[in-house]
Amino acid sequence: GSPTLLALAPDGRRVALAGLTGKTAGIWDLTTGRRLIEYPLSGDDISALAYSPKGERLAVATAAGIELWSTLVLDLQAGQTISIFVDGFNGSGSFQLAINQL
Repeated sequence: GSPTLLALAPDGRRVALAGLTGKTAGIWDLTTGRRLIEYPLSGDDISALAYSPKGERLAVATAAGIELWSTLVLDLQAGQTISIFVDGFNGSGSFQLAINQL
């Protein structure tokens, strides 16, 4: 499907989109067009997306509450870059971790 919401990162290099596959939100790199991560959300009816002022966090508002994700990209070894998105708070008191190899 088509995205229903988007948020542009403050650096202008990434965009967060929601509404593509139901209960997910994702971040795309605008320079390469590649999806960096897809977040599994705990609620339907995504109503808002927003980056923090420095782009370090993405807040996603759903019918179940607000989920907050911290984004960080690390180069662990030469030639191996991964994206790590941590601190996903889903409102139920539990935290989520998602790691995606690029």
